[in-house]
Amino acid sequence: MFIRDTNPAHWKLFIFYYNHEEPRLFVPNRTGIPFTLNFAKPVAWVIIGALLALIVFAAVINNRRSAPINSVTSCFPAVHFERALIHSAITLTTSGATWPGVW
Repeated sequence: MFIRDTNPAHWKLFIFYYNHEEPRLFVPNRTGIPFTLNFAKPVAWVIIGALLALIVFAAVINNRRSAPINSVTSCFPAVHFERALIHSAITLTTSGATWPGVW
């Protein structure tokens, strides 16, 4: 199968494989996930950079499509109606007028 490198000098922070002498870009992981990147290769950093750029790009595009946080009334029209109803009730009670059969 695959020969796993368990030399602690080649594993940075116990999860990042870094070995200049290893010709492979994808190397078997010590445990768990079958493969990891050899971060001694510049292509590995290009792959990580491209993945991060894709994540940032997707977040920016998603943020532009989202509605602003303060537009609650556009999402929930009942909230706008309730606010208008409360405002009119306060206006009527403070002016001395009452609604027939309610107050």
